[in-house]
Amino acid sequence: GIREHEIDSVYKRGREFLAASNWAEATKNQYVSAILWLDRQGWVGFKVSKTNYDYLAELARQPEHRAKFRQLTNRFECTVYGGEPCTPTICQEMSSLVEVLIREATPVVSL
Repeated sequence: GIREHEIDSVYKRGREFLAASNWAEATKNQYVSAILWLDRQGWVGFKVSKTNYDYLAELARQPEHRAKFRQLTNRFECTVYGGEPCTPTICQEMSSLVEVLIREATPVVSL
């Protein structure tokens, strides 16, 4: 249901939902922001019609990022599709995984 496909705004909205304790929306926005981030890196190609496992398959050449994204996907699917309640703990875990994924994917530039 997320119509916006610009990484920065989806990420920001996810952080806002997290701060507002809107766990369901935070979960969705965090997950989509991870996919959009991976798309920005050129490791996946974002398409609305793809499944979460399509993205995991595309990450085969990025095993370290694939492992983090798999953890994120598992948490997302358990709550969104599996009926597990969205809780502060799950949202914090997802937020941490997104942060690690982004931090690890961002090249460090030394001066």
